[in-house]
Amino acid sequence: MFIGGGIDEIWQSVREEAVFYEGYGTTDIDLSVLRYYRYERIIEDLAVICEQLLLTDEGGADRERSVGWFRSNFEPGNTIEIAYETEKLLS
Repeated sequence: MFIGGGIDEIWQSVREEAVFYEGYGTTDIDLSVLRYYRYERIIEDLAVICEQLLLTDEGGADRERSVGWFRSNFEPGNTIEIAYETEKLLS
């Protein structure tokens, strides 16, 4: 789910992905399952971020960082677009 998924800015390059699969060998990937877990992770992350932002009255750098994490999911090439691209592979 994380390989190429845009989460935590890891395993996003072609080289990183190749090294990962090199370690696991030839693997069949169920795109339907991959799609589900990519979307599920995004929703889970957004829920946690919203809880931090909307259910507390604390300020500071953590709050600003949370807003940045929330917004980043919607940026081109990030988690939501990557999950959508995975979904399109099933069509």
